[in-house]
Amino acid sequence: MFAQVRISALNTILTTLYLTLALPLVGVHLPLAKTMLAVTFVVGLFPVVGNLVSNTIIVILSLSVSLAVAVVSLVFLVIIHKLVVYSKRAVNAWGLVQAGLRAQHDPLSRPQMGWSSLHSTPHDGLLPPLASGG
Repeated sequence: MFAQVRISALNTILTTLYLTLALPLVGVHLPLAKTMLAVTFVVGLFPVVGNLVSNTIIVILSLSVSLAVAVVSLVFLVIIHKLVVYSKRAVNAWGLVQAGLRAQHDPLSRPQMGWSSLHSTPHDGLLPPLASGG
């Protein structure tokens, strides 16, 4: 659940930049923009469905301004969605890397496979065997 809160927060931050910074810089002011930020965060807590709901509302509000703004909003929201999905996968991949690193340093969590287990000499293969007397 905590991961979904982070994803929703990231999505809301990126949407905030778009609705309150990017659009006003080009002279476009969407109605209910601040309300949409709250809606984006709350419905974003529901995976997939929340994203669809908030994106649909933003595109409908954008249509109230113009078709061009609606198309730009839709493209931007799809890009945001792809970035959030990529960041989620990157976080998951990093978690796997960390788990692998932890296992590498914990001798009880992995089988002992190495060069010395592949041959049957009494030493570890790093030093030559001691010469027997004679």
